[in-house]
Amino acid sequence: MISSLQLEAFYQVAKQRNFSKAAKSLKISQPALSHRIKNLELDLQTGLIIRDPAGLRITNAGDKLLRYCLAREQIEHELLQDIISAHKDKGGTIRIGAFSSVMRSIVMPAIHPLLGTDPFVSVELLTYEMRDMIASLDKAEVDIILTSEPSKKSGLVTELLGFEENVLAVSKTKKCPEHVFLDHDADDPTTLAFCNLNKLDHSRIKRRFLDEVYALIDGIKLGFGRSIVPKHIVKKHPELKIIERYKTLKIPVYLQHYSQPFYASILKATLFELKKKFKEVLAKD
Repeated sequence: MISSLQLEAFYQVAKQRNFSKAAKSLKISQPALSHRIKNLELDLQTGLIIRDPAGLRITNAGDKLLRYCLAREQIEHELLQDIISAHKDKGGTIRIGAFSSVMRSIVMPAIHPLLGTDPFVSVELLTYEMRDMIASLDKAEVDIILTSEPSKKSGLVTELLGFEENVLAVSKTKKCPEHVFLDHDADDPTTLAFCNLNKLDHSRIKRRFLDEVYALIDGIKLGFGRSIVPKHIVKKHPELKIIERYKTLKIPVYLQHYSQPFYASILKATLFELKKKFKEVLAKD
């Protein structure tokens, strides 16, 4: 059996990625904290935490144990709610990582019903670039990710929710050169993919970078350039128009989370609401 003191020591270090802060939160000395984790590693016969010049890292075994700690915390929360509370709300925490074009337009409306009925629900919504999405799940920063580039790591549950229809959008009133395109950053492949799909010459394209999708929308309105953006967002901005003669660039949206032996009520409810809302919105594009 795992010692609860050792498990809590590991959990605090894994969450905070810092021994000093973890020791302070547990009200013990840093050597005592290190001793507990060392004993835990000996009991489990595997390394959990690596300290090197680049910082603190969690091993693959540590990732699994961290997910166990999170599930255990949710179970304990629900048990206490059931025992000491008269209300029947779910409580708990919703933690979702997503890319910018779906966070405000789909994720937030999807979880609204859960927040509106339960004041005990906490929310952590984090926007990531695609390349950072799976790392956020592995670090247990979030419990669910919405991504267009799913990982095939063992233990992950993956579900295709639909496709974002990306279109070429321009301002109805502001003029800008046809060869100026707006992207998130230099690694954003959207414009190139759209040009390849439509057999357009991209050698003359000039790119401007505006970080996230709503900055792109504002940039189009102001005449900074044109951009390839999701149709479901463009439709909400009457100042924009879609150049209809081009094929739409379909980008998949996957929901991913680690399989768990126990799913807290709030996690099950969140998964249900996300699937429902995504399929509803993306089906209209």
